[in-house]
Amino acid sequence: MGFQQGKDGRSLALVFGSNVAGLHREANAAFVVRHFGAQEGRWNGPVGASYAIPYRSNKLELLPVDVIKRYVDLFVARARAQPQSSFRITRFACGTGQHPDDAMSSLFRLIPSNCALNAIWQRQLEPWRGPRIILSDLIDGMRSQEAQRKMRHLLEDKHAATDNGEIVSIDGLSNLRMDEALSRVLVFEHRIVRADLTRYGAHAGMAAEVETVWASTHLISIASPARCTGRARRSAG
Repeated sequence: MGFQQGKDGRSLALVFGSNVAGLHREANAAFVVRHFGAQEGRWNGPVGASYAIPYRSNKLELLPVDVIKRYVDLFVARARAQPQSSFRITRFACGTGQHPDDAMSSLFRLIPSNCALNAIWQRQLEPWRGPRIILSDLIDGMRSQEAQRKMRHLLEDKHAATDNGEIVSIDGLSNLRMDEALSRVLVFEHRIVRADLTRYGAHAGMAAEVETVWASTHLISIASPARCTGRARRSAG
């Protein structure tokens, strides 16, 4: 499903975080301007196939959660009034020094069934859901069965629910064969996000990455001790 089309063929709108100045310069906002019809200066509500929810002031200062909630409530009311539309809600206002994910996700607790939250907020509200994992394994460290078993034990130690998780891969950028093998060991689903050249053209790869992040709760990066030591030395130098 993802960003290619709405549920059951319904029209799709992407919901994103904006600022009262109407400057859509951050990564997600710029993506929505390019591909979903958001416009500079339109900082709240629907435009094109998008819906803007402000979380920064006209001076780009972070708005309090209770102020953001007023705009979220307006969105929820509109989504309920448009059951023929499908809304995908991106993660926003949760960067470094911003609001915690549990505070932001709670604002969307009462969204109707034609709305879909990003995976991180969805799991905040429904902690029984398993993790959705992007695996970055440039050294093929997960090739061995022993490493795969260790991954399973790690997830069992760190997550209360691992029975319904997913490995999320980008077709063409991920090692699909490795990810598929790991998903079998973990008894996870394997979701493959494919680039949509028809919809996004030259930006299809970027769109696939945006969708993959939207669908994932965790990034696990596998690196060798030598590589990590080398990076630490370069940073110290």
